[in-house]
Amino acid sequence: MQEFKWRTLKRQGDYREKGLSIAEIAIRLNISFHTVSTWVNNIEIVDQFKQNSGNSLGSKALSEKYKAKRLEYQNAGREKAKENRPLHLAGCMLYWGEGAKNRNKLVFINSDPNMLLLYMRFLREELGIEDKDIKLYIQCHTTDTNEIKEIEQYWTRLFNLPSNALRKTTIKKGNFERKHNIYKNGFCAVVIYKTELIQHIYGAIQEYSGHSDPDWLL
Repeated sequence: MQEFKWRTLKRQGDYREKGLSIAEIAIRLNISFHTVSTWVNNIEIVDQFKQNSGNSLGSKALSEKYKAKRLEYQNAGREKAKENRPLHLAGCMLYWGEGAKNRNKLVFINSDPNMLLLYMRFLREELGIEDKDIKLYIQCHTTDTNEIKEIEQYWTRLFNLPSNALRKTTIKKGNFERKHNIYKNGFCAVVIYKTELIQHIYGAIQEYSGHSDPDWLL
């Protein structure tokens, strides 16, 4: 298994050096776009292949293919919106107001535990998200290691998630004493790496609001 994993990683690097796009590599090796992007992010394309990078024969077709998939996911979101489910509506509107406008992942950050609990209900009950797919990124205003641990435990207990859902906590700069008093438990970002779900939300938002936003497909 370890040898197979190493061969796969090496092939990703080799393909990237030869100028293949991340999407092309993902399709050739049958692995996720996010996995390839993480591994080849710092790999430079060899000079002799640079002119081919981004415009190889299959690049345009692949781009259209992924755009078509995003449209498919948005249409599924539109159909779900037509069911007029209150929690689905609330979750989509929350995301429209507070979520990051990303193409391939859901990023929702806030300091309000009640808002985040409602959003978590939306993820689990309306989108069918499993706990293993939820990643938490915490930002706080303290450098005290014991307080940081308490903050991390606060959020995992609140969401009933295991500790391995946590990613590295970051310290926000500024007036530590003042901001720590205001945001005792910091900010928590809930991240889901699923293209179909962010596009589902985009489609639902457009259906609920009665508008179209072509930029969300790009």
